[in-house]
Amino acid sequence: MDAEFLANIPEDMRMELIQQRQREIQQPARQAEQMDLPSFIATVTDRNLRREIFMNMDEATLNTLPPPLMAEGRQIRDYIQNDRARREA
Repeated sequence: MDAEFLANIPEDMRMELIQQRQREIQQPARQAEQMDLPSFIATVTDRNLRREIFMNMDEATLNTLPPPLMAEGRQIRDYIQNDRARREA
């Protein structure tokens, strides 16, 4: 919002615009809080970030995922563990 514009409108209108902007900013955060883990993972398109999510996920959480995501997570974990084992050998 333009500061000059806000300075030149009545106080009640200014407050309403500021409050509306704050609600707009907070709305995506509320939506993210309401998103379940499988839905969140489905939105992650960056391969590296997706790999990090699965690598840092504990086994109990991995077991709660739908079968396709659980399989993807296990495949990523197995690949990383096998790669590490090859490097250490």
